[in-house]
Amino acid sequence: MARKLFLILLPVLAVMSVIADEPAPQPTLALMGALIRTQTEAGDFVGSVIIRDGKIVSVAKNVDVPAGAKVIDASKCVITPGLIDAHGTIGLNPAAASETGRDATLDILDAVDPFSDDWRDAARQGVTAVYVQPAAGGNLGGSGAVLRVCFGDCAESIALRAKAGVQVALGTTPQAPAAANNQLADLLRQRGINMPNLNQPAAPPPASTTLTRFAQYEQVRAQFDAAKRYPADKPTRPEPPKELLAHAIKGEVPVRIEIHHEDDLRNALRLANEFGLNAIYEHVERAKPFPEEFAKSSASLVIGGKLSGDLSKLALDGRKFAIGTFGSEPRDTVGLRFQAAAAVAAGIPRDKVLKAITSDAADLLGVGDKLGRIAAGRPADLVVFAGDPLDLSAPVRMTISQGKVTYEAPTAEIAPTPKSENPSVPDKLPASYVLKTTRLLNSSGEFAPGELHVIDGKLSARNGNGATLPVFDLGDAPVTPGLVAAHVSVGGELAPDADASQLRAVDGLAADDAKLRSHRDHGFLTAVVAPGSNNVLAGTIAAIRASDETPAPDLGMKFVLTAAARSAERFPVSLAGQFELIDSRLRFAPSDTNMYLPPAVRSALLAQRDQSLQAVRDRRLLACFEAQTRAEIRAALRLIAEHKLRGTLLLPRDVDELIDEIGQANVAVVLPPVKPKDSERVAQGLVALCKTGAPIAFGGDAGDIRTSATWLVNNGLPRNTARRALVGQPAEAIGLPAATGRLQPGDAADFVVWTGDPLDIASRPAAVVVNGERVVIGEDDDAPATDRRRPAAAPARTGRRGR
Repeated sequence: MARKLFLILLPVLAVMSVIADEPAPQPTLALMGALIRTQTEAGDFVGSVIIRDGKIVSVAKNVDVPAGAKVIDASKCVITPGLIDAHGTIGLNPAAASETGRDATLDILDAVDPFSDDWRDAARQGVTAVYVQPAAGGNLGGSGAVLRVCFGDCAESIALRAKAGVQVALGTTPQAPAAANNQLADLLRQRGINMPNLNQPAAPPPASTTLTRFAQYEQVRAQFDAAKRYPADKPTRPEPPKELLAHAIKGEVPVRIEIHHEDDLRNALRLANEFGLNAIYEHVERAKPFPEEFAKSSASLVIGGKLSGDLSKLALDGRKFAIGTFGSEPRDTVGLRFQAAAAVAAGIPRDKVLKAITSDAADLLGVGDKLGRIAAGRPADLVVFAGDPLDLSAPVRMTISQGKVTYEAPTAEIAPTPKSENPSVPDKLPASYVLKTTRLLNSSGEFAPGELHVIDGKLSARNGNGATLPVFDLGDAPVTPGLVAAHVSVGGELAPDADASQLRAVDGLAADDAKLRSHRDHGFLTAVVAPGSNNVLAGTIAAIRASDETPAPDLGMKFVLTAAARSAERFPVSLAGQFELIDSRLRFAPSDTNMYLPPAVRSALLAQRDQSLQAVRDRRLLACFEAQTRAEIRAALRLIAEHKLRGTLLLPRDVDELIDEIGQANVAVVLPPVKPKDSERVAQGLVALCKTGAPIAFGGDAGDIRTSATWLVNNGLPRNTARRALVGQPAEAIGLPAATGRLQPGDAADFVVWTGDPLDIASRPAAVVVNGERVVIGEDDDAPATDRRRPAAAPARTGRRGR
């Protein structure tokens, strides 16, 4: 009886299982009141979008909302087409994605892992499609494809276009042959039979020269020539690689040519002209200078990374270009908006950059009918941004890929609309003047209208001397105190002793140190310089201000608990040993040295170490612990508590499970550089830590700090909190002079005029002012000399700590 019942219920259970596995139907969506950037002739307007059954039913200023539709208030949001990474690796099996070839035999779809979760973080940033192709190690790898950024049950289910490109790389360095196995030789040698050593190290690959590059070009050309003669109709034996190249010769499939040298670019142009290829060039920035025939052509580009001035000009001369992340890891696609913002910072207009990651990218990839535009009747592939799409600090509220919601964040904080300004600040400022702006950063981290009264290099109260001063009205240009880099590593030699507490970061620092000058040019007028991280007791740190000519006093002692200070050649070699060494020294254990020194020098060295440690014990110096992992952070907190130190955590990363412990320890935190490619767990943990109210600042190189702040805001950090941390407020909590990061009467007139909010990484310093005088900002070496701003009257700063 039970068996009969089971047989009767079996079909019912099977049907129920199928129904359970099917995705829930998507409701009709009505996105109301957003600024819609259609990327069509309709242009931009405030209106609404209706989506049903995977299609855009209506997009207009006024629409009728269908009955039963899910209505989403998108006012103050911006809707754009889904973003497209024109060259990434998302969705690829890592091992298979590294394969390459020389005869166009590879099909990238064979490397696609449809069950990978890599797509989720990319969807969180509004990316809905990515172009992938074989690796560039070989000259002619095979076919690339355009993939949807979503879940799939097979490679074909997420492929929007399977044969979307032919991968060609010119100028690649030949790979060295693998070393032979020597087991047989060893066995025979043990028997007294001498054999040649089969395990000789593989010979290094030959250097890529003009001759080898031309030979590679000839190899690629020969394959295209053979494909040109390939019979299109009913060949005797089908040859898929030749069929692929034949389609490329007909212009049906684009050819993606990666460039490594100016010679390669000339060869690529020759190849494209001979066979009439629809060529798209990648990494042309490696070819300097650009050949005249390339500059005059209308060749399409895929750009990414750092943009030189010449490359930016190419992108502005009317040709189509797209932006790719060119990452070696799937998560690199998360940084597409970062690459786009960098293009804006390089001088490419925002409208052109948005096209480069939407409509122009879709056209270059041959999927312009499915992606890149918002119009009635087209597939619903779009993103709702809680702010400007090219402002990385603005989070995504909703991502829709081909009609399916792949990411949703209903509570995303609306970011203010970016205002790009080009303020006019005289190269030569008078001794006393007034600056007016509608956006002066105040102590709460918000912008408000305000004025700065500068009298002989100092800030003064309004009309402080009663004189009539010249007024410079900057309009909406933001003005902030100088930013603070709370950890700038200088030096990094491995000392014979793990206890190197006698070292001072400022000793030996050049008067015009290039790293500090770079920070100043990026708007950082205070830098906390620290010794490198190779020694456990690394030495003392100091805060250097651009306006301060006097030697910087010691601010704290740096202790290193990370792997950077562990060495097999000396004690300690483990975290336990690092803890033991620091703990014993703080408990007055005598110092020792492995260095051979005269007795007097040795005594002075050890005395200097003891003196520095005593200042830490007496709480006159901060105890700054570099710790990244959970175990390292817990060790640092234990040392701070047991020795009652004025503690600061340097560059912690794995804080997600330690929020309460860090908060209870009452320590300041210098946040590490955080980039889009980093784990979401790291960013979310740091945001949660910041929200506890712990004093925070940012450490790292000048180019990393603003990116870190912006990315944390994207992940939920309040904007005013991030701005306050950028200027080092509250200063006293992290050991900085009280005047750091503020603009009050009596303070030095140190401030920065920006082209936009510093949290928008497309913004740049328009003027850096130190002691009331505008200083020279060094431009990129690629910029023509005539484009560099060199104020004639900007005096060189002198003195030991001049920057």
